[in-house]
Amino acid sequence: MRKNNTEPNEYTYSVALSCAASAEYHDYGCALHAQAIKHGMTSTVFVGTFIIEMYSKRAELGDAKKQLEEMGCIVSCASWNAVITGFVHNGEVAYGLEVFHKMLNNDEYTCSVTLKACSSLPSLAICRQVHSRVVKGMFGTNLHVASSLIETYAQCGSLEDAEKVFCLTSTPDDVTFNEMIKAYSQYGNPMKAIFLFEKMVEKGILPTSFTFPAVISACSHCGLVEQGKEFFESMTKRLRNST
Repeated sequence: MRKNNTEPNEYTYSVALSCAASAEYHDYGCALHAQAIKHGMTSTVFVGTFIIEMYSKRAELGDAKKQLEEMGCIVSCASWNAVITGFVHNGEVAYGLEVFHKMLNNDEYTCSVTLKACSSLPSLAICRQVHSRVVKGMFGTNLHVASSLIETYAQCGSLEDAEKVFCLTSTPDDVTFNEMIKAYSQYGNPMKAIFLFEKMVEKGILPTSFTFPAVISACSHCGLVEQGKEFFESMTKRLRNST
């Protein structure tokens, strides 16, 4: 492309930077970044965000943070999300949370990633802070966010808060049901896990391979051996029919 004297544009750089997101292309990625600086592309939100993603995926978090800071006032929600995701996925939870608190605006993805950070700490206080942002941003109806909240509250030791989120979810899907069933099963209320599973089936929501282990575990905790066997046979039959 360059031999033909065709200048790369924002889209060209975004594709090339995505290809350089693995450690084996370290030198290539650095060269691309240098070219982007030379052509004045790093000051655009689109290319700047892809540079952050590239460094984050390669666990070069210092460079990702530096790019975010250099973008200054043009930073978008996608740019913030890329940094938070990179730090959380690479175990730098504290900085990921710090970045989240600096954001003026969040979206559903930001909240879900930050909740993952809360559950890895775990911190009930921070989870509630993120939840307040969810309410403020009106993301509570998003099923992915609701499921993340249920999982995080349970891991932070608050089944009561997890229940509240589930009850406020107007149309829970299989993932939302699974998270609440798993929470009941793992954190001390196996009978409610079994009851919720039955309610899930009554509503016509099909159990998945994630549902059955939680229900079987709940049966084990309650001493319901025969019912556990029935669930296991049902799971085996479903898996056999799906192959």
